[in-house]
Amino acid sequence: MEKKTPEQIVALEEAIKKQKALSEARMARAKTAVNAAKEDENVRIILTYLMELCGFRENPAVTNINKEVTNATTYNVGRTSVFHDFRKLMSAETENLIERREE
Repeated sequence: MEKKTPEQIVALEEAIKKQKALSEARMARAKTAVNAAKEDENVRIILTYLMELCGFRENPAVTNINKEVTNATTYNVGRTSVFHDFRKLMSAETENLIERREE
């Protein structure tokens, strides 16, 4: 492994800081978009559809006829984790609006 010069280290640190700032800005925009569900029916429709598509209300454990947990558990947990990532962006009000909505 080759040693890095002080200039290379500084450049890497600056690149990391820049990437972190971009990531935080994207997260802030996503949070704003997700929480627009209060005002925008289209956002509510998309989030509700995503919740259903990800199997949020489904039991993540799948059993076969012998009551043994099958390999689908990993798939189902991975699928629901997508919606949980969106939930992290939601305010409590948006969560209630989406998850308790009766269609």
